Amino acid sequence: MERRATVLVIDDEPDIVEFVRFGLSVAGFEVVTASDRVAAIARVRERPVDVIVSDLKMPGMDGVEVIEALRRLAPCAPIVLATGYLSEETIARSLASGATDYLCKPYTIQDLLTVLERVLPR
Repeated sequence: MERRATVLVIDDEPDIVEFVRFGLSVAGFEVVTASDRVAAIARVRERPVDVIVSDLKMPGMDGVEVIEALRRLAPCAPIVLATGYLSEETIARSLASGATDYLCKPYTIQDLLTVLERVLPR
């Protein structure tokens, strides 16, 4: 049996986490979730992940800080930043910090699957 790719979804909004968890599960991914930086770091320490999808704006932290911390723990995992606050500065800062790609909120599961197809190794 082929191993399913594991996606870590980080977002402080439970509805978004459930929407993404359900959609990616139906598409055949194994999904692990976290609602903040501390939980995200714990999840990556518990088990390897193949790709990370993280919100940019969360209480008490910046998505770029999460990217930097996770990049140290999972140096090979692509990181997709999902944000409703997209600007050239945000994109440049995120990519410079280690993000692989980005997605503008609101997005559909198909939008996310397209990005995951682009960033995940074949």
